[in-house]
Amino acid sequence: IGWAQQLTAAGIPKSPVDPLYLSIQLFTLQVSGVPDANGFPWALQIARFLAPAVAGYAAARVFMTAFQQTRQKLSVRFAADHVVICGLGATGLRLAQHLRAKRIPVVAVDPHAEALTLAAARESGVWVIEGDARARALLRTLRLDRAAHLVACCGDDATNGEVALAVADVVANRPGPELDCMVHVGDAGLSGRLRTREVGGAPTPGMNLDYFSLNEAGARTMFT
Repeated sequence: IGWAQQLTAAGIPKSPVDPLYLSIQLFTLQVSGVPDANGFPWALQIARFLAPAVAGYAAARVFMTAFQQTRQKLSVRFAADHVVICGLGATGLRLAQHLRAKRIPVVAVDPHAEALTLAAARESGVWVIEGDARARALLRTLRLDRAAHLVACCGDDATNGEVALAVADVVANRPGPELDCMVHVGDAGLSGRLRTREVGGAPTPGMNLDYFSLNEAGARTMFT
């Protein structure tokens, strides 16, 4: 609006894109070819200061986000007896907040967590690492050798199974007690069959693997 008024006041013919182009330049403080006129209209005066301020705020947010990620990754390196939650959806967030209420250290891993979920988790004191929990390189940075528990609740049974396989590779040579690994399975029947198979199968080195289903647990709660 301000540039349209400025061009009109300067008597310069304009196309619809000319004010837009000049407005974009305000964000970088590099306005070229400013039309001559007697002063600036109030809308342009506001935009001259507001646009660089918005650009500076966005840059600061990007820097702080990157710094927070780096700081949390460094903090995780010193974690011990913590709980690793793979998947920060509704289930993962509630579990993380419940554990933090008991002052238990929690590391949450999710590649695409929503902004509100990230904010709520971090406000609770959860160390949030943005990444794929199936990546073995990432898992090795979570100090699984000193973690107490790991919960895979990524919202998809296949993904949770892949997380469990990756964790098994990483903790195969884990010293001390085994890592308790809980894998969520949406199908209650499948969860029971997997548990039965796990009991009768060979143990997984370094890991105590178990399966659970929220649907099954909810039904059990109703009838007990």
